Amino acid sequence: MENIPRIGDKIINHKFIRAGSNQPASNSDEIAKSAPDSLNNALNNLQNDVQNSADSTEQKEYSLAQFKKDYKHIMRREVFPKLKPYEEKRIKYKSNLDKGVLGVVLLVIAYVVWAVLLDYEISIELIFVLFGGYAAIRHYFKKKLENEIKADIMPLLMRAIPGFTWSNGFGLVSQEETEEADLFPYDSRTNVTPDDNFDGSYRGVRVSICESQYSYTTGSGKNRRTVVIFNGAVVRLKMNKHFEGLTVIRPNWYASLRNKLEKVELEDVDFHKKFKVFSTDQIESRYLLTTAFIERFKDIMKAFKTDRIYCSFYKDYVYIAPYTSKDLFSLAHLSKTLIDEEQYEVLFNEFASILALVDHFKLDKKLGL
Repeated sequence: MENIPRIGDKIINHKFIRAGSNQPASNSDEIAKSAPDSLNNALNNLQNDVQNSADSTEQKEYSLAQFKKDYKHIMRREVFPKLKPYEEKRIKYKSNLDKGVLGVVLLVIAYVVWAVLLDYEISIELIFVLFGGYAAIRHYFKKKLENEIKADIMPLLMRAIPGFTWSNGFGLVSQEETEEADLFPYDSRTNVTPDDNFDGSYRGVRVSICESQYSYTTGSGKNRRTVVIFNGAVVRLKMNKHFEGLTVIRPNWYASLRNKLEKVELEDVDFHKKFKVFSTDQIESRYLLTTAFIERFKDIMKAFKTDRIYCSFYKDYVYIAPYTSKDLFSLAHLSKTLIDEEQYEVLFNEFASILALVDHFKLDKKLGL
C-alpha cells in the first residue's frame, strides 16, 4: 500500500512526493511513469475541493467571537494609523466652531442689551434661530468629517466579517418595501432619509441593514414642524421559507395599519402591555410568535435600549426595526479624539447586536433560517 498515492501527495517530475516529506515514495518512479496526466489533475482538483469545502464551512460557522477578534486587530493595526490626518482636521473644525459658538453667545448678549436699552421686546424666536443655525452648522461639519472617514476605513472594518459591504446615501431597504410589509404607520407624505447600509451573509443568512429616518412635514411658516415616524435601523433577514400571510408587531401607541389585519391575542401579558400583534393568518402567526421568539424579541429591546420596535413577517423576509434617537454607527465626535477605541467598540456592539438576531432566530427551527 506504500505506493498508492494519498490525498496531500503531489506528482513532481513524474514522482509521488509523500505529504509532509521531501522524498519520493518508494518505487514510485515505475508507477508514476505510467500514471496519466489526468491523475495529476484529479489529485489537484481533489485538493482544491477539500480547501473550498473548508473555506465554505469556515464562512458558515463564522462567529461573533471571531468577528470581535478580527475587528480589534484591524482597528488597531490598520484603521488607527489612517486616522491621523482626520484627527488634525477634527481639531481644526472644533477650534473654528468653538469660536463660532462664542460669537453667537456674544451676539445674543449684545442683542438682549440693545433690546433692553431701547425698550424693545426681546424675540425668543430670533435667539432660537441663532443657536439653531449654529447647531446645524456643527452637525454639517460633523457628518462631513464622518462621511470622509467612513469612505476610507469602513471597507477595512468590513474585512473583519467576510462577505459584508458598507455603503452610504441610498436606501438598501426601500420605502415601497416597508410599506408593502406594513412595517411602519403609513402616511402618504412620508419621506425617507437613508444613512449607513450594510449588506452580506452571516451564518448562511442574508442580512441587510439600513439606517433610516421616516418623517413628514406639516404646516408652514411658524407652524412648520417635522413629524418623525421612525428613526433607527431597518433590518431585513432573508428566510428559507415563504410566509403565507402577513404578521405585524407594533408598539401599542403606533398600532394604525395600512392593511386589513386581525388582532392576534397571545398568552404573554407583559408583551401585550407594550405591543399589539396583527395578522392575516391567525394560525401562522401563532406558529411564528412562540414564547421563545417573544423572549428574543425582548432581547433586541435590551440591545438597542429601546421600547419601540417594529416587526413584520412578509413573503420571504423578516423585518425588524428598533427605534433609537441616537445616530447609529457613528465614528466622529468633534469634541473627542478620533483615535479612541471606545467609539469603535460602540460601533462593534451596534453591528454585533444586529448579527446576534440571526443567532437568536437560528435557534428556532420553526422559523426556517
